[in-house]
Order: sequence, then C-alpha cells, then structure tokens
Amino acid sequence: MAFQEFNDTGYWGKPTATIDWCEKNYEVNYYVAEMLVGFGSLAFHMTLLYEMQLFDELPMVWGTCYCVYCLSIVKHDMRSKIIPNKLLLLTLIIISIGFAIIYLAWPQPLLQHFCYGILVAISLAQEIKLILEFKCAVCKRMFMVAIALYLFGFFLWNIDNILCKNITILREQIPIFIQPFTQMHAWWHIFAGYGVYIQVLFCIHSTYDYHKKYKHSSVLLPEHMYFSIRWQKTTKRGDCCSSAVNDLGQSTFHLSSALL
Repeated sequence: MAFQEFNDTGYWGKPTATIDWCEKNYEVNYYVAEMLVGFGSLAFHMTLLYEMQLFDELPMVWGTCYCVYCLSIVKHDMRSKIIPNKLLLLTLIIISIGFAIIYLAWPQPLLQHFCYGILVAISLAQEIKLILEFKCAVCKRMFMVAIALYLFGFFLWNIDNILCKNITILREQIPIFIQPFTQMHAWWHIFAGYGVYIQVLFCIHSTYDYHKKYKHSSVLLPEHMYFSIRWQKTTKRGDCCSSAVNDLGQSTFHLSSALL
C-alpha cells in the first residue's frame, strides 16, 4: 500500500478498498476521494470502496482475455459463421469466471496484478509473432508506440509508489494550479490507457492487413496521433503497409478516443 498520511473521511465513508494510493483522500472534493480516469477507475478512485474496486480490476483481466482471443483469430475468415478457436475461447471464459470467484473470496491485490501481468505478456507475445510473420511496418510502429506509452506510464506509477512521501511534501510547496500535474498515478492511467487503445487499433489493423481486403486501392493507417485509423489510398499497388499516401479512402474507421 502506498504511503498515506492524510486520510479524511468524505461522502463515501471510510475506505474499504484493499489498495489506497498516494493521493490525499478527499483533498479537492468532498465527493471524490482521488483523481480518476475512465468509468471503472472513476468508481474506484472516487469512492475507495471495495465493491467499486472490483469495477476497476475485474474488467482489466476480462478485457485482456478478450484481447488475447481477438489476436488469436486474426487469420480467421471474417465471412465464416463458425466460431474460431473454440478451445481457447472456452479456456479464457473459465479463466475470467474463475479469477472473479477466487478474487471475491481472496481479495489480494497481488493476485490481480499477477493474472493481469501474465495475460498482458501473452498478448504482447502474440503481437510480436504477428509482426514477425506479417512483416508489416505499420503494425511494428503501432506496437512500439503502445509499448513506449505503457512502460512510461508504469515508470511514473512506480515513482509515485516509491517516492510518495517526497512527492506529497513537494506538492504542498508548489502553486496549486501545478499540483495536479504531479499526480503520477493519474498519469499512469492516461499513458497506459492510451497504450492499450493503440493495441486495440493494432488488432484491427493486423486483421485487415492479413486479409488484404482493400489491398488494390487503400491501406489502413493510423492518424490523429494514433487516436484513429483510416483507409487511405496508396500509390503502391498491393502494398498494405506502404507509407506513400495520396487521398483519403472512401471507407473510414474511427474508434472512440475515451481512455481506460
């Protein structure tokens, strides 16, 4: 548990969560215990209640299981009505349900960190395998950007954990309008969420790149600082990962830019 010197009780009462972070509870708002990003994190950090903590931590494992499955079926014929890779799908469903049951009975944060970490490592291994097999420059670039953002966020989070007391003292000595920028845990959510979002775009791009659905007219490329991917026309015929771009394609795919 991170250093916590200030622990006033706000609207939601005494924290019951198994984890409390470096931020001072209810320092800014009587209704908000800590800074928050995303729906699950909002519920957890706003209340610091164990029930809301589950909204933050269970979807992390479930969502990564879904990502592992999607990456495993990149080569599947999208026109087929047969559910692909049924054994893996069943295994991931069992893992998701089993983890939830065990975590409810034994709410140890290290268990969640371990399961989530293993699943993330599996998904990264899948992405590296796809990059090596497809030899797609766009996939490689998206992967590197996502990893860099995620690791940088993880680095900031560990600074918050290790140097919490020092950061808290420093925060009290700087102007109030600068203080929010020193919340390293909040920055972790932003950078990690952005990195995971780009990994979702990676999954979409690698699927269409493999099937080469529009290879004679367009390529699927990231834009808007990796907040979206869109079909763009290329001068290189048949090169799905060409960087030569002329006009925008007729088909456009935009995903929501909301962070996790």
